[in-house]
Amino acid sequence: MDGALNDYIKQGQALIILDGLDEIPVSEQRSKIINLVENFVENYVQTST
Repeated sequence: MDGALNDYIKQGQALIILDGLDEIPVSEQRSKIINLVENFVENYVQTST
């Protein structure tokens, strides 16, 4: 991932928009993409407390 984008994400200053998951034709490929998104969320998404 680009260094600047990575910094923005870590600082909570980036908006990531994902579109088209429902358009992936092969179920196996869709599962892989879902895994990647879940890993991204685990590593980068911050919640306020």
